[in-house]
Amino acid sequence: MAIGDIQTFYDKTVQDEISRLDESWLEHDVTKVWIDRFILPASDVLDIGGGPGRYAFELAAIGHRVTLSDLSKANLEAARKEESRLGVTLTEISQADARDLSQLKENSFDFVLCLGPIYHLIEDADRDRALAEVFRVLRPNGIAFIGFLSRYAAVHYFAKRQPGRLDESISTLNQILESGINEPKHNDGFFTDARFDHPEAIAEVVTRSGGEVIKVFGAEGGLAQSEGRLRPVLEVSKSDWRKLAVELSDQPVGIYGSEHLVVVCKPNQNREKPERRY
Repeated sequence: MAIGDIQTFYDKTVQDEISRLDESWLEHDVTKVWIDRFILPASDVLDIGGGPGRYAFELAAIGHRVTLSDLSKANLEAARKEESRLGVTLTEISQADARDLSQLKENSFDFVLCLGPIYHLIEDADRDRALAEVFRVLRPNGIAFIGFLSRYAAVHYFAKRQPGRLDESISTLNQILESGINEPKHNDGFFTDARFDHPEAIAEVVTRSGGEVIKVFGAEGGLAQSEGRLRPVLEVSKSDWRKLAVELSDQPVGIYGSEHLVVVCKPNQNREKPERRY
């Protein structure tokens, strides 16, 4: 894995990232409902890997103190422009690698969003470092949302985006289903370096690094395959589908039928704190 390749990918796709959660509306709306259920008023929030800051600005607008960090300079520049456009001020906007948050003090945040970095870290050691950093900067009773890509996310992606071209995508799809690893140098480059996890395995990734799992949910609420078809329906119908997606999101169908999976967790108070040698 080359971290520079991941940064370059997001620098080049910043416009897609800005609009992505409008297209992936269920992913956004279901995740936001769960955030609202767990976050306390006037929290100190870190959004690490938050891109142009969709969640960061929504949370800042209702009184939270939000620090936005990302690997991509282009996404951070987009966030600065959005800050000016919206008239919503974030506490800080800074570039950071999720594996090293040494610029942030221990026990600084009540709530951490880490919805992207972990699935771009292929090696266990890198994931452990990033998650250890999340739990280091969280306060003892703080809550973190850790995002993963489902092992089956690529099936949904190609079925939605390239339904008539499976023959061109099957080698990439089979590689991801078998190994869970996507490396652009080995396929058609549909995405950057990423690791796709079996839904039943993601909780262990978090506990291994010192987290205590509270909840696991699928961000599309089991409707990943239908998200695009539901987007143009009338708002009253959309509201009903949104409600159903939230209700299903922590059930097996909601987890296995989603592309993006989220582990809601907190620091395990009995964890051994690793020595920081990086």
